[in-house]
Amino acid sequence: MLASEVVARTVADGRHPGTAQVAWTAAPFRVRHALDSDGNPILLCRAGGGLSRALSTSCDGALGADDVAVVLCVEAHGERVWLSGWSHRLCDTAAREAALEFASVNPVSDLLDVGRGFELHHVDVAEVRLERRGTLFSVDLDLYAAARPALALRMPQGAFEHPLVAIRQQRIRRRRPRRDQP
Repeated sequence: MLASEVVARTVADGRHPGTAQVAWTAAPFRVRHALDSDGNPILLCRAGGGLSRALSTSCDGALGADDVAVVLCVEAHGERVWLSGWSHRLCDTAAREAALEFASVNPVSDLLDVGRGFELHHVDVAEVRLERRGTLFSVDLDLYAAARPALALRMPQGAFEHPLVAIRQQRIRRRRPRRDQP
């Protein structure tokens, strides 16, 4: 059985969609995210969108507080993880470096528009909770930060499809002529 911190890192690693609950907002926001090397989430949101306004910090701190309380919840493989902490907007060089780190885990085309329609927010994790089989655990932050995602739990997209669907797709691929053949 995998340790709680490994399961938490694996579930939250950015391959599954998450929801972010920001302090003082009525409802959570769906968010694309990835984890940095220390397990801190990087949130990708549309500039001027609901999540962006809720996080409401600018690069110079003029719009709101320097950081905003946020909880990221990710659910996958029957496990649920909550990462609680403080978010701040990433700008300039920090945003470019975070976009590269984000892309290494969750390559999405909107990362190309960071600074021009999309923005990144970094969450400094203060608490990690993991729900496994209906039981809630607190995960030690140091162990969580040191853990690496378990490859055994990472499932490729479509892994839960019916086997006949995969077989049919393989047959269709075999029937298509290759481009180099007449």
